[in-house]
Amino acid sequence: MQRTFSPSSYLDQQADQIEALLLDYEAPARVEGGVIREDHVRYHLTPNVGIGVQSLVMAADRVAESLGVEGLQVQAEADSITLDVPLRPAAGLRMLPLLHMLRRIQPCTSLVGMRTDQRPLVIDWARGSTWHAWISAPQGSGKSELLRSLLISLALTSRSSEVQFLGIDLGGRELAVLEALPQSTYMLASETGYAIELLHWLMEEIEHRERVGFSNPQLFLFIDEVRGLLEVMGPELDQLLQELALKGRSVGVHMIGASHPIAFDQLPLLHALPGVLRIHPARAAQHQHPSPKARFIFQERRKETLADVAWLTVGDLDAAIDLARSGWRACERG
Repeated sequence: MQRTFSPSSYLDQQADQIEALLLDYEAPARVEGGVIREDHVRYHLTPNVGIGVQSLVMAADRVAESLGVEGLQVQAEADSITLDVPLRPAAGLRMLPLLHMLRRIQPCTSLVGMRTDQRPLVIDWARGSTWHAWISAPQGSGKSELLRSLLISLALTSRSSEVQFLGIDLGGRELAVLEALPQSTYMLASETGYAIELLHWLMEEIEHRERVGFSNPQLFLFIDEVRGLLEVMGPELDQLLQELALKGRSVGVHMIGASHPIAFDQLPLLHALPGVLRIHPARAAQHQHPSPKARFIFQERRKETLADVAWLTVGDLDAAIDLARSGWRACERG
């Protein structure tokens, strides 16, 4: 049976992101709904006691900046307060149009976006220095969206005979799209027990590959947040991820993760690993949140590259899944 991706998972995640940003900007409110209109998504807000409409209006521009959109609107109606979020990113940099524009991309790569020198940034997962990757960024910075973009881009450059995906997302939202892709190997692990089981299975698969001497198809483990696993496993998680990363390099196993910096700091062994591309948001000069264009810094050994990330809208996600299922590959276009 063909698995499907529901845009509701994307909308739920964005609602949580907006809620966290409003709390940061001292205008806490509950964010619900998520109804797609012609050019925006409408959410309903329930402000905390003592928070008025004006406080939400004042926070709107800063929320829009962190989301990377323009024209976010707060409106007070007779019995509710609504928040309209434009579907089009402010920077206008979208992954699918960018993929279509490029002549040819090698298999086992992910298109990230555009460097500041206006050249496309493509991560080659076959390189020793970018075999694994870890995104360390606070909530509301776009780390989960970037992780998902890396996943989708890889699905559009590589066939299921070349790469296969596994995923851990204890929130069960941002990586829900993984199950709809033809390269998906197992159901997304959205429960702690299954996630731990999946990690141990992957370690066994690595040992099996070492014994029989094969490395294809390449296996990619995507992890969105590790706090839940840390609470259960403690230091054992760091040791297991280190072993997966070190042994996986010789048998075609990659790890691409995203977490809050506090959680990443609890993985000191992972910090010290070679071959891990480290990714973190570029900071705006005047406040703690990412720059308006969602720029990230990609650190490969001692080299740092600043790039604007190409995002996927809700409509782009559906289109990307259809392309992946149809067999379209960016690497096969002349």
